[in-house]
Amino acid sequence: MKAEREQMIRRQIEERKKEQLQKYEESNVFVKNVSDDVDDVELKEKFSKFGKVTSAKIMRDETGASKGFAFVCLSNPEEAYKAVSYFNGEQLSILINFLR
Repeated sequence: MKAEREQMIRRQIEERKKEQLQKYEESNVFVKNVSDDVDDVELKEKFSKFGKVTSAKIMRDETGASKGFAFVCLSNPEEAYKAVSYFNGEQLSILINFLR
């Protein structure tokens, strides 16, 4: 009985994780060719005009230098699509794509 309950709880946790991943999969945007002078705050500000930014992170090496790419997660796929459509080709990032 206890083992069955634990297994059921594990299954529910895994299902919730999958749902969350699916929810954010199309809302997470990969931003390429980010200028060295852009920081997380500016990145979030640029994308916030398209909706609620749940996270904005420029990837950095061990010295703290920008790796030139970032991830921005918006609250839903529609907002992410608007941002991708707007910024694609901009100097902030030459190419922006949904994370797949």
